[in-house]
Amino acid sequence: NLIPKLLEKGYEVHAFVMPNDPQLVKLKNLDVSVFEGSLAEKADVEAAMAGCDTVIHLAASMVATDKPERVFWDINVSSTFELVRCAVHSKIKRFLLASTDATYTCWNPVFTPISELHPQRPFFLYGLTKKVCEDILFSAQLESGMPVVAMRFSNVRCCDEILDAFTVSSLNARLKGYSSHPGSIVYR
Repeated sequence: NLIPKLLEKGYEVHAFVMPNDPQLVKLKNLDVSVFEGSLAEKADVEAAMAGCDTVIHLAASMVATDKPERVFWDINVSSTFELVRCAVHSKIKRFLLASTDATYTCWNPVFTPISELHPQRPFFLYGLTKKVCEDILFSAQLESGMPVVAMRFSNVRCCDEILDAFTVSSLNARLKGYSSHPGSIVYR
């Protein structure tokens, strides 16, 4: 979804996709160099990164329940570690990481509204993996001087998902979940 906007602005784009990625069809008629591979494979990452000056890392698994927790960790954390290390060694000029507001706690916030100054205290595995990814990225910035940005998105939905995500029953279920957690404001 981002690539057409980058092309409109005149950027040359290398797209790194999983083998047999079902979303590959979106790139079919775009002027991009497509690299298929695994973020866990250094050679795949190096090939895709060659000639680039910026990395926008959007890949992650958001749901831990459909796979073993160790696999989930490796997809999010170990792969990000390899990607960031490759960026440092390749002298990438800028690195942007898609993170999440799940790195903060919504159960018992220190203050509201929650801002970027709020302590990051993830309360489930996905948020923890993204917090660790941010730590990897910010450490690389200190080490190499590479400018980095962690973008903490909240409730990311594509336009065809929004109506399914915010039905009366789904909102009711969320409120019940919050109200049953002893640390939440709704519970109190």
